[in-house]
Amino acid sequence: MKQIINQTLYDSEKSTRIVEVEANLGTRKLFKTINGNFFTIEDGGQIVPCSKPEALDFLRIHQPKIEDGKFQQILNVHFGVTGKTRNPLSGALLIADVPAKSEKLHCSLPGRQFVLETTGSVSILSPTDALGWLETNQNHISNLDKVIRLYFSTIKRA
Repeated sequence: MKQIINQTLYDSEKSTRIVEVEANLGTRKLFKTINGNFFTIEDGGQIVPCSKPEALDFLRIHQPKIEDGKFQQILNVHFGVTGKTRNPLSGALLIADVPAKSEKLHCSLPGRQFVLETTGSVSILSPTDALGWLETNQNHISNLDKVIRLYFSTIKRA
């Protein structure tokens, strides 16, 4: 399958298929082009370009569906990440919970990596996006001021 998007050719036949997983919405495949660009092919054949951080997020979200040894090999070969990595929720602190929406925000220390857990998936959020999620859900979070003071003291709010 080939497609030109934003003047870049994405060709699944000439790219390396990194991994294929069965997800909630069907089969998803992650590829890397010979020029180092990443893309996914969604169920139904849609090509979706992604950045290196987005490709890493794809892997972390689908990590439970990938054999541990293969997961490490992918990180080493395609992303230059060495050593043992962990599930983004492993050791993360629950800092906010919105049961009505089945969403939880976690903070993984050190490094203050924010992880949004929803039904069946996890997403890595930037501190700004995590703060935005908190502000969107502020009516459902009783300890909002404390969470912002502890985890977001260095971020300027609008």
